[in-house]
Order: sequence, then C-alpha cells, then structure tokens
Amino acid sequence: VNGDVANHVTRRSDCWSLVSALSALDALIVPIGSKGGWFRYHQLIREFLQAQLAQRGDEHIAMLHLRASDWFQEHGDLENAVMHAAEAGNVARVVKIIESAGAVRIGLMEGMPALRRVLRHLSKEDIYARPRLHLAQIWLLAKQGEVGVARQQYDECVSAKSNGAKPGWAAYSDAHKESLFVGMMLAEVYEDKDFNHADIQRIEAMARDVSVIDHWFQGWVNNLLCVMHTRKGNLLAAATVNEAAAFHYRQVGSDYGQVWMLLHLAVISFLDGRLVDASRAIAKAVNRASIEFANDSGLVSIVRVIESALLLEQNEMSRASERIFDALTATENAEGWVEIYVQGYRTAIELAYFLDGLEEAIRHVKRAKQIALDRGLPRLNQAVLLFQIEILTLDGRLDAAEELVDEHGLEIETVPGMADDGWRVRVRQAVVLARLALYRGEGADLPETLSRYVADAQRHGRRRAVMELSVILALAEFSVNRRDACVDSLRRALQTAVEEGFRRVFVREGRPMARMLEVMIRHVGVSCMDKTTVAFLAELVTALKHPSADSSSVHETNILSEKEVAVLSQSADGNCNKLIARNLGVSVATVKFHLSNVYRKLGVGNRTVAVAVARENNLL
Repeated sequence: VNGDVANHVTRRSDCWSLVSALSALDALIVPIGSKGGWFRYHQLIREFLQAQLAQRGDEHIAMLHLRASDWFQEHGDLENAVMHAAEAGNVARVVKIIESAGAVRIGLMEGMPALRRVLRHLSKEDIYARPRLHLAQIWLLAKQGEVGVARQQYDECVSAKSNGAKPGWAAYSDAHKESLFVGMMLAEVYEDKDFNHADIQRIEAMARDVSVIDHWFQGWVNNLLCVMHTRKGNLLAAATVNEAAAFHYRQVGSDYGQVWMLLHLAVISFLDGRLVDASRAIAKAVNRASIEFANDSGLVSIVRVIESALLLEQNEMSRASERIFDALTATENAEGWVEIYVQGYRTAIELAYFLDGLEEAIRHVKRAKQIALDRGLPRLNQAVLLFQIEILTLDGRLDAAEELVDEHGLEIETVPGMADDGWRVRVRQAVVLARLALYRGEGADLPETLSRYVADAQRHGRRRAVMELSVILALAEFSVNRRDACVDSLRRALQTAVEEGFRRVFVREGRPMARMLEVMIRHVGVSCMDKTTVAFLAELVTALKHPSADSSSVHETNILSEKEVAVLSQSADGNCNKLIARNLGVSVATVKFHLSNVYRKLGVGNRTVAVAVARENNLL
C-alpha cells in the first residue's frame, strides 16, 4: 500500500498521514526497501483488517478491487491492474485492460513472463473468445516450443475470423496486425519453414502500406525481415532492417524488443566476420536483459547462449562453459527459435568434447536430437548430425563418422548454391565432410571444390564463412603439398581472424593445423609478416598445444619452441655453438639443428639478423 492508492480506493484524502502514523509504530506496517513510499502490512494486522473487510460483503470488496485496478492501470502497473480486476471477478475489465495494453505487445513491452502472468487470470474460454488474447496465447505457445499446438490454434483462430465468428478483424486493425505478426513469426521463425524472395517482398509491402509512425507494427515487420534476411545470408539488408526495428521499438519504449534487436545484431555481425562488433552488441544485450528483465530467465538465458557462442570463437573456453550449459537448459523451456538451438548446441557439444570427452559430447548430441524431434525442427536435426560427425572425426572415430555420412547420403555439393536460406548448412557440411576426407587421406580433389565455396562466400560478403572455408582449404592444399596456395588461403583466413580475434576456427583443427602452421611459418618467415600477425600466430601455436585451455590463460606465447628460444637466447648473449651446447647440455649438432629451424621460421640467414627479428617481434 501507499497513501495515493489508499486515498483512491477509500475515497479519502488523509491516508498519507495515517500511513505515517502507523509506520511510526514499526511493527504494524513496514517500508518496502526497493519501492520508495510503499509499505507492507504485518501479517497479523493484515488478517485483522481482512476480517473487518469481510463484514462489508463481497460487493463492497469487489468495488474496492475495481478502484485499485483503476489506480494501477492509470499509473502503468499492468499486472496489478489485471490482478485486482480479476479479484473483483470482472472478466470484461480484465479483457479490456489486456487489450488496451496491446495483448501481443505486452510480450514485447514487459517480457513474455509478464504476458503469461496476465493471461493466467483468464480461462481458456475467455482467451479463445477474443482474437487478440488468443493470438497472444498462441505466441506464448510458440515461444515455449509447443509449435504444433500453436499452429493448430492459429489456424483455428484465423478460420474463425474468416467465418465471421470473431469481431475486430478489419484490414490493419489491431487484431489484424497482431494476426499477421504472430502468423509470420510462427511460420518463418518457430516452424522454421522455407520462404522465398516473394515472401520477403510481400512483408516489405506491408511495411509500406502502414504508416511509418505506427511504431509497433513497423518494429514487428522489420524485426521479422531481419530474421528472414539473416537466414538468406543478405547480411547488409539484415543490418539495415535491424536498425529500423530497433528505432521503432525505442519510439514505443519497448526494452524487450530492443534487447532482441541487439541479439539479432550480434548474430548478423558474427556471420559478417565482425566478432568485435558482435561481442559489443551481445554485451549490451546481456547488460539490459540482466538489469531490466532480471526475472525473465528465458530472455537472459537466450542472450547468454549467443554470448557463449561468441566467447568460444575467441577461444575463451572457461567463460563460455560457465554460461552455456545452464543457459541452454533454461532456453529449452523459454524459446522455440531454431537459431538459438543451433548456436547453443554447437557450443555445448564442442565444449563438452574438448573439456570432458566424447561421451559427454554425445550426451548433448542426443539431447539436441530429442529437442529437434519433439519440436519438429529439421534444420536443427541436420545441424546436430553435422556436429556429431565433426566430433567423431576430431576424435579419430572415422568409421563411425563415415557410417553417418553414408546413412544420410551426405556429400559436398560441387555447386555451392549459397543464395538460399540453406547456405549455412552447406558451409558446415562442406567443412565437416572435407575434414573427414582429409583425416582419411582422401583430400586430393578438395581444393578445387572448396575454392568454389570460398569464391561464392566472398561474392555474398560472408566474411565468417570465407574464413572458415579458407582454413579447411588451406589444410586441403597443405595435404597435397601446394605450399604457395596454402599460404594464400591461410592469409585470407588470417585477414579476418587477426583483426577480429577469431581463434577457435584454427584451434579446433588440432594437430593437422599445428603441423601446417609450423611448416608455413618456415615457408614464409617471420621477417615477411607484420607484428600483429606474428603475435596472433604465436597465440595459435601455443593454443594448439593446449586445446582445452583459454587463450587468455596462456601467458607465454611463441612460434618458437622452448629449445629454439633457449638456443637463440644463448646466441643473443654472443655465445658460440660449442658454448651453447655446453650450457644447454646438448650436442653441437643439436644446436645447429635448432638454429637452422629458427632461421627458417624467422626467414633470415644468420644469427645476428635472427636475434634482431626475434626481439622486434617479442619472441625473445
């Protein structure tokens, strides 16, 4: 209670003085710390006052609840307004309050738990009788992963509209717009259905038909277009409509909508190879979700899933594992969007494999397959199959991996065909199957095929895909001894990786990558590289020796081995080979061998230049 609501409910004007007098007694009412000016009755006085109130009769109590409902609605407290109207037994008022707040918009304004709580005050019959409330309930079902039930109810709701059984469906009325939004989100996001360019044009036409100051509808439409363009790989278009959606959500004060657009922006930036921007966007989303929606565990967990995926890309294994497993569990009960599951399970499976072994990784594979089956998500099922083949290959279980490939008829398509919404699956399939072929010593034909994939990804401006494909292409070229071509592919991958901090894409490849980097560094020479690239390669060489460790936890990084550093350090002190051999307890031949490797790695011809180059690049 506070004095204002008490004055309104009792039709008095002196309630603040009464509250002040009672609060002085300390035991009767106590202030609520986080809410300035609000107080809570002690349980005993509450029971006493309720007993007194009961003598006034149900009609009087209902009247007081309705007055309280009026006050809370006027002051923007939707949940208390609905709760008091429900306590008064006034269903019509509950419906009116929810509809006036926008029904579906409540989810985007207050968060999905708030929408769920206000709808709980109504029976199913009351909800189904009103199209806007029914649409809000359908959206909740889709969010919770009950996609089949949501689809059935949506079709029934729209059918009732067509038959004239429900009022309020005029073109671009509130009910009509909310119907469009829920229907499109259901099909394009939660059911994960295929769509074409004509579908995008149809939705863009809706945005043109509706006023630009109808911020709710414009926010919804641009939000949906952002998802669709991202799936199609039109990342520039996705970023443009993302900015538009965020603008419209800001105009109506939808913090929930803005958190989602930050999350989408992180995904777009990641796919565009801009890991720094992606990390910045997700950090903002984490901050806003944690502060403004702390009680919405679903939203917080969804944001944490994407944050974990980005941390893994930076090879921050510990930080990623601290977040992903609990976040993924919470997400399974709060979100039905397949994009979140694909990102989340890939992160969980890889972390489980490198931190705890194959058995634990397979447990997450089975869990993901069950979610895909229960919710009818074929794209998730396909992605998880590729994750499973990937970890089996990395673990050396090549026959088991090959068996899955044969069972599902998988192959690297000779024509990439990356202009549709399956482009990411095609990239993953190409990388996973190419790695398996390399492990089996069957990589002779891979460079030509993978080069087409790289060219296609470059043509569409997908830098993340270019980098990942270039890494596996470099390994393929290395396997057939095409050193110069391997260097070109490696440089192309490093161009994005060094600038943005992508590390896991290299570290994931383990010993084959370590061998290739060792040879390529000797082939090119440190003296021909810029300092930033040398430092990044030093990180990778060290990280490849510790594939389960965080990059940030390994402080001593070097592209030279410990023995090479020891020999070069002795040389820097002016010692001759014999003295170096004596000091290190090795033979002169061993000293010469290590110096020869040092010269080749640094791209130099004598020890004086070797020491200078090593010092310049912080290798000594």
